[in-house]
Amino acid sequence: MTGGATTSWPAGYLRLSEAYDGEAARARSLGWPVIEQASHHLGLLTDPGLVADSLLEAAHWANTHHPESAEIVSKITKVPVTAIERIEAALRSADAGWANVVQFTTYLVHSQDIAKFMSFRLREFPRMFPSGAFPPNTLLVIDRLVAEPFLVEVQTVAAL
Repeated sequence: MTGGATTSWPAGYLRLSEAYDGEAARARSLGWPVIEQASHHLGLLTDPGLVADSLLEAAHWANTHHPESAEIVSKITKVPVTAIERIEAALRSADAGWANVVQFTTYLVHSQDIAKFMSFRLREFPRMFPSGAFPPNTLLVIDRLVAEPFLVEVQTVAAL
């Protein structure tokens, strides 16, 4: 959130960790509902269900308090919630799937997130690549991405 951000559209804030308490307080001061979860900034990757449920809760709130926004909220809730879901959607749009992926490059902003990333990989890659042939995944810890809130980026190369 920046400066005096206000909106006539329904808005809310999903706080995934205590590190964002200041932003959550700012959202409350603007009259936005704040959904607080005991997670971390990689919650989109490590617990997408929690994040999706929280976003649906926010959408339900918007529909209840701002019925004029129902069509927009309906579209928002259909958008893929995680980077992996976005990659999967891009693959499907090219009539491809996980079997077409030949390489990942993952960029993390915080080295303490390596364990969370590895946990995600151990849990999800067997589902994504049931043959057990995982594509190479270069993992880089970098100073920052293009904007401060961005903490993870996954580049995917697929053979189509």
